Amino acid sequence: MPKRFLFGALWLQGCLLGVPVDIPDPALVGDPIVLEPKSGPDGFHHARVGTRVVVQFESAVSLDLGASRIALAGEDLSCVQPEPSRSVYKCERTLTGDEVEGRARLTAEMVDSGGVGAGTDSSGEILAVDFTPPTAGCVLTPREANARSKVVFGVVVSEALQGGAPDVVANDDRLEVSPIEPKEGQFRFAVAPAEATDINVTGYELQVTGT
Repeated sequence: MPKRFLFGALWLQGCLLGVPVDIPDPALVGDPIVLEPKSGPDGFHHARVGTRVVVQFESAVSLDLGASRIALAGEDLSCVQPEPSRSVYKCERTLTGDEVEGRARLTAEMVDSGGVGAGTDSSGEILAVDFTPPTAGCVLTPREANARSKVVFGVVVSEALQGGAPDVVANDDRLEVSPIEPKEGQFRFAVAPAEATDINVTGYELQVTGT
């Protein structure tokens, strides 16, 4: 009578019953990296309508991008996996104005390549979404000047600008506008004739721009 060996079956049974299998849940690994736009003077990334936003994030496992939902500021991102051997994903979106304003987090409803879901994970705040244009308060001193007067144009902005200071230009080529040292939270500009001659300039305008 041939001998029967039950070792394989017993070993398999022991494996199934006694050895836990550790399968990591899909989850973000660290905070995403914002590739675009570049960070502003405050070290944070700012975006408005028309800004192309590109972020890169890593997951604990390989994801099924077709079944997962990756969003930023309440709207979906379009994602790709540049290297199939790595669980690193690059996502992008051009802002349309439908997004939620304020400090935005990346949210991910992730499903792994085996069809296993793990609810929603979210990052820290990675982007400031701002669709409200900044405003400026301006004052010109003195209001009336002669050739010996020092004319200063002061500007106070409603929020920090990406460029730091606003740009100020005159609509008259005979005038020159130059930035001088700020004072008491006010950006200041010297307004003077472009040439050292006695001229009478009236009806000019100073235009303030900034983002």
